[in-house]
Amino acid sequence: MSSLFLESRPSMTKTFKLSLVSTLISCTVGMASASELVRLIDTSGVPPSVPPSRVTATPSFHGDVADLFQWLQPVLVDWAVSIEQSRLIADAMKEAVRTGQAGVLLKVRISKANIGDQTFYYPVGTGVTIVGIGPNTDAVCYAEQCFNALETSPNNGTKLDYFQSEYVWVGVPDSTKQWHYSIPAVDQRAQTARLYNGAQSAYAQSVSGQYLAGYASQLAAKLSTEEGRDQVRGLLQRNEEAIAQLTRVEAELAENLVKAKRAANASSVFDTLSGVFSMAANVAMFSSMVGTDLKTPEGKAPLTKEDLRNAIKAVDAGAVAAIKALQEQRMDYLNRYDASRQKIIQLGSENGMGGNGGVLYQLH
Repeated sequence: MSSLFLESRPSMTKTFKLSLVSTLISCTVGMASASELVRLIDTSGVPPSVPPSRVTATPSFHGDVADLFQWLQPVLVDWAVSIEQSRLIADAMKEAVRTGQAGVLLKVRISKANIGDQTFYYPVGTGVTIVGIGPNTDAVCYAEQCFNALETSPNNGTKLDYFQSEYVWVGVPDSTKQWHYSIPAVDQRAQTARLYNGAQSAYAQSVSGQYLAGYASQLAAKLSTEEGRDQVRGLLQRNEEAIAQLTRVEAELAENLVKAKRAANASSVFDTLSGVFSMAANVAMFSSMVGTDLKTPEGKAPLTKEDLRNAIKAVDAGAVAAIKALQEQRMDYLNRYDASRQKIIQLGSENGMGGNGGVLYQLH
């Protein structure tokens, strides 16, 4: 619908015009808002950490689960939850220590069936699996994409019990203290971070850096010379500096992507909307749509429609130029990070710390 159409209908009431403009603006603002949702989370890049639902300190890691089943299925549960779990945790803890990681993340899955007024519980599969080793629960779940895991389904007639099922974090070196986490909460955080990371990589590099810090610390302890330890510390510092710069650049990149999108949306409806109101109202309206006060090159408010159109184009062009420069900076910092990271991994392999099961490679 053009401004010519609006002007050719003198019988069209002001109320109708305002209603039409309101509808068009709401659609445009909606498009701008949708573009912002690409980021999903604050430009700081890190979703809030998930707090544990409880912390236990027992001599037996599986004590709660075993107590739950001891009267119902003692043989099955003892085998599935106790023996299998003990075997898994022993191997995983050794690997965590060897590669300098802070602990092991496990997933306990229990299903239930209601029969009459009684509830019966069953382990799903073996009842427990290793998610991975790493610096903390959130980092491991993010790196392993735990929300996408292919898992054994509960037996027919039963359903997963999210009260008894949970993620369990076991720290190095004391495996008698465990932190228990809600499965849906941890999965949702990791998935949100992954969706956010579709547009930005700073968070992925931050998580990778957490893995690398533990690995480098363990490597430095193994090296026999101060020169070698200084080399590792220097490489790790370069990584941390690259991550900090990458986080800054990607925050600015996200802001300019939104700015360019808003300017493009404003340009697409300029002809339709600019003929409806006075110039002052148009300047206010399009400034709101673009997200910044629109000015002429001389820094004054636009006096004509052409001035206003050019001001919108200038915002778009400035954002596009900034995006190009920031993308080049982003690639530079990524290359710096990867170069020092690969050197640390190479030094680790040369000093008996190779074959880490993909801990340091999965976030490439």
